[in-house]
Amino acid sequence: MALPKAERERFLAEPHVGVLSVIERPDRGPLTVPLWYGYRPGGELWIRTPPGSRKARAIDAAGRPEHWLSADLG
Repeated sequence: MALPKAERERFLAEPHVGVLSVIERPDRGPLTVPLWYGYRPGGELWIRTPPGSRKARAIDAAGRPEHWLSADLG
């Protein structure tokens, strides 16, 4: 069941560890890594990762996502 927008915004603004999957190359499975993220209601999600890391390079190569998929695995 989907959360109402206001409740989802509050949840995302709390501290959580996210999991990001990025396809690096078509011949490999996705790079899946935990990361800290920040979010302010009504704003944009941001993540921080060391420049030049494998994760940063994969994110740069993938570009800005057009959509996000998420799941509550708790």
